[in-house]
Amino acid sequence: MSTVRRSAGGGASLPAATSAVAPRFSAIQISLSTFIRFDAANGYRQIEVVEERRIPRDYELYMDFYAGLRQRIQRLASEQNLNARALASFAENVADQARKERYRKVARGYAAFERRSRPALAGTVPKQLWADAGIRVTVDPEVVLLAAGQRFITKLYLAKEKLESARLVASLQMLRECYRTPTYRVAVLDVERGLLHRDTRLDERRSAIILRTTAAKFVGIWRALDEGVVPASLSAS
Repeated sequence: MSTVRRSAGGGASLPAATSAVAPRFSAIQISLSTFIRFDAANGYRQIEVVEERRIPRDYELYMDFYAGLRQRIQRLASEQNLNARALASFAENVADQARKERYRKVARGYAAFERRSRPALAGTVPKQLWADAGIRVTVDPEVVLLAAGQRFITKLYLAKEKLESARLVASLQMLRECYRTPTYRVAVLDVERGLLHRDTRLDERRSAIILRTTAAKFVGIWRALDEGVVPASLSAS
């Protein structure tokens, strides 16, 4: 059964502040953005991503550069009013100059997407939890887009950095597994570049394997940090 809904109301609520105490492994739950940051990282940086999640700082709105924009996008989508003009108007009313410039670029990118694909809004979907290997990931697409006669449950990528292939595949696969509806496909919109990346990038078997090995590695690092693993020294002989 389809999970698509058409709802009105405000954007996503902010998470409650958390104390600086690492939760036990059994309580682990992360956002899709954290999972994707981990997937895109290499070596020691992956350990740092896990450490940041184990001992989170109190949530402060200013720490999330795109929080205001993301909330406005979610609100506009729920009101069936998401478009480049509305995003541009929001950007002009942002006081912080750095955010204003970035939000303007996002609005221009969305305008390019509108010109190229002529999308229509087709509703929103509720957030879902993806789970595997002892980890749960919150997945929260912003909008359902109708493009080229097909409905796409769509996650918006707002950052200025290039959307790497591995990062894209992980996002698409997570969306596909959370929203298995026969008449809907999934996509990631790189907003600044105006590019809609569709689920044709996925491999039916290998994309699922890669997603699960990434989850298992996150869990492995978390457990190693919990246990204080110190490698045994090797004999010189």
